[in-house]
Amino acid sequence: MAHAVHEPLADLEDLTLFLRTNADKVKKIVRPPFGAFAELAENVSSNAAPNAEHRDPRNDRDNLFDMRMPPYMRDADASPLSITRRQYQTLMDVIRRLQAPPAPVSAAAAGAPAAAEAPQTPVAKHVRRVAQRRGRQ
Repeated sequence: MAHAVHEPLADLEDLTLFLRTNADKVKKIVRPPFGAFAELAENVSSNAAPNAEHRDPRNDRDNLFDMRMPPYMRDADASPLSITRRQYQTLMDVIRRLQAPPAPVSAAAAGAPAAAEAPQTPVAKHVRRVAQRRGRQ
């Protein structure tokens, strides 16, 4: 089942659309990495509410398995597996950029038809160039 759910996300446009339309779900379902020392509170109760941005190994809740991604997988110390800090920050940055309002349209492009509501990924640009080139032949 996991293969069937994740397979469409291998396509860049599908992944972009999924991240754009399901940002809150992705933020909720992806398990954050453990926090850096600078991010951790000096004192923390073992039953404190978890931080949404990072995990704290002193917090019992952050060491329990749940259905956040990746589920059912263990790290080397038998704690629930998470993606790396860099991967998590990159994913959150991409989601933030996809949620940002689009840049203002220039006067030259204002007269162009608004057919390009799909994200302008490199793949979409390449397909458009190939289609234009084939149309000229």
